Amino acid sequence: RITTSPLKTMVVSDTIPINGNDIACDKIKVLSVADIIGEAIIRSHKGDSVTSLFV
Repeated sequence: RITTSPLKTMVVSDTIPINGNDIACDKIKVLSVADIIGEAIIRSHKGDSVTSLFV
């Protein structure tokens, strides 16, 4: 359905597993959240604010 839709690109995160057939669609771009989650863990551990990561 996405392939034939007028959408140019659909951006999703890798926070949940994605079906292999969906990844094969050229219109779907998967972004990793690993870096931002890692930074949030480090800041939380240090007692620093994580607000600026998500604003």
